[in-house]
Amino acid sequence: METTGAGSYVDHFAVSDSLYDKIVAVSIIDSGINLSDHCAVSMDVCVSCQHLLSSGSTYSSIEPQSKRQLTFRWDKSDIFSYNELTRDILNTVQVPTHVLLGCASRPNRDYIVAVINQYYDNIVHALYCASLSCIPQKHRGFCEYLWDEELTLLKESAIHSFKLWAALGKLRNGKECHNMRQNKLRYKLAIRSEAAASDKRLFRCFE
Repeated sequence: METTGAGSYVDHFAVSDSLYDKIVAVSIIDSGINLSDHCAVSMDVCVSCQHLLSSGSTYSSIEPQSKRQLTFRWDKSDIFSYNELTRDILNTVQVPTHVLLGCASRPNRDYIVAVINQYYDNIVHALYCASLSCIPQKHRGFCEYLWDEELTLLKESAIHSFKLWAALGKLRNGKECHNMRQNKLRYKLAIRSEAAASDKRLFRCFE
């Protein structure tokens, strides 16, 4: 934390044994534009794309880059309907109790892994289907029009003051620390203000 200098490592990646050996680097992204009390974490993994395409993976059906990716607008969602539909669909998912309770006859590792993976995929598919039915979607970049020159200048100022403060040892007081906090706060408040104004403009479009 910037105010006390305390820190903890609560954000992490969980990877399989087969993926662990392919990890190239893991790092913490600490910058002046981080508006959360958590720092972003990054992991670089080296895998063969050709192997994924030839292995029959579900990820082999890559969409053309010309297609614009959609994201869910959870802030505009009908959570009650989503919860109801999620419950109904999940009730149709068969739980492999014979594996989870260790009752499978002559179980082997490959069989158990396949059953659990299928169970996991069924749950994810159920949640995704419920989301498609109840959560509106938008194209990535749909709200980018709220960005303006003022936010760009505030962002650059926040990054510059943060780098200067970090270069001096991240002192918890002094001019550089004060400037870093003030610039970050101005940037954060400006984003919130513009986002709220953007939502109001968007809402009026559907009235």
